[in-house]
Amino acid sequence: MKVILTAEKIQERVKEMAAEIDKFYDGRPYTVMGLLNGACYFAVDLTRCLKGDFILDSILVSSYVGENSTGKITMRGTPKKSVTGRNVLIVDEVLDSGLTLSTLKRHFLEQGAESVNTVVLVQKDRPLHPLAQDFKAEWVGFRMGDRFLVGCGMDYNEKYRQLDCIAEMEECDLK
Repeated sequence: MKVILTAEKIQERVKEMAAEIDKFYDGRPYTVMGLLNGACYFAVDLTRCLKGDFILDSILVSSYVGENSTGKITMRGTPKKSVTGRNVLIVDEVLDSGLTLSTLKRHFLEQGAESVNTVVLVQKDRPLHPLAQDFKAEWVGFRMGDRFLVGCGMDYNEKYRQLDCIAEMEECDLK
């Protein structure tokens, strides 16, 4: 495994994004919606830096089995609080194909959310899924090549999420 971003560099960028988000919402109440399991680490780091009027909620979603996307979004459970009439900020650790985030954005708008924005720690440089071609995250921590990353919520078969850095899995690690 090779460290790509240190914990210090990540926390510095998280603080910058939190300040941008605070300025954007400018006192308006909103719901921070963390996507479990991956975004829990990033969501905690981010919300500790936010100063605005928000509540923290979460929803369990998945589209991967092992290293591969199934191409389908599975939602298990619902948010604890209704999103109707709320501004929603979806927090995810990585934007791969955009399918999960674009699907959830549509879902929350259909549920009556006033607005839905997204923040991701990492956006991979790769083509978006055909159903997510128009999707764009409002806040992106880091843009990276299409590599197999772990840490800050990103995992390899549910391992390494807890790393406070972002590392690239090397071929010898993927056994």
